[in-house]
Amino acid sequence: MKRILINSSQQCGRSKWMEIEILPTLQSYLEHYSTSYVLDFSETKLKEHESVESILIGPEGGFSQKERILLQNQPTVGLTCKTILRSETAVIAVASKILA
Repeated sequence: MKRILINSSQQCGRSKWMEIEILPTLQSYLEHYSTSYVLDFSETKLKEHESVESILIGPEGGFSQKERILLQNQPTVGLTCKTILRSETAVIAVASKILA
């Protein structure tokens, strides 16, 4: 991952690497990012330029029932596209909304 971060930074002219943080559980993620949005199927759609500091994008196949219970108090947003996206594609779609 370090090599990918170096190459990515060089390609776009960033002088600082992106940070990658690995948390062991969903519960620990929620403790660190208590105001995080959740990307899931929702009638509330993510808007362009929305001020989102962190967003949790779930695994392919969606969140389990146990995970949904843990996430029930988080602000949940969806995308306007009608297709189900792979996790990698969902990240790009979210970034395009927030960074547009």
